[in-house]
Amino acid sequence: MEEKIDFVVLWVDGNDPDFIREKNKYTSNSLQVDNDGDNLHRYRDYGTFNYWFRMVEKHAPWVNNIYLITNGQKPEWLNLNHPKLKWVRHSDFMPEEYLPTFNSAAIELNLHRIEGLSENFVFLTMTCI
Repeated sequence: MEEKIDFVVLWVDGNDPDFIREKNKYTSNSLQVDNDGDNLHRYRDYGTFNYWFRMVEKHAPWVNNIYLITNGQKPEWLNLNHPKLKWVRHSDFMPEEYLPTFNSAAIELNLHRIEGLSENFVFLTMTCI
């Protein structure tokens, strides 16, 4: 029997004004997202994400499902009806007392709670792609 392997990818649109406002509401002044700070670079969109999906489809057709983990944001260009794509919000699997979160480590610690996720998966973040 062939084992199923899923991809789990974290993504955030760091240019979204609503995201910036929400993050700034919960973080200290030294960690707030602004146009001059290094924090902005962490969330910058280099336009590679849509190509990443194309490459997975072309070079990794063996992937069972792709779990796109977001704070509720959705890339406008993404076909959410693709049969392999599972759009999952933090609130879908994380305990409410940990939300909202802007900490990828907190998200990673709760990945096992994602409904339907294969025991075998590859974890990626858009800061690495």
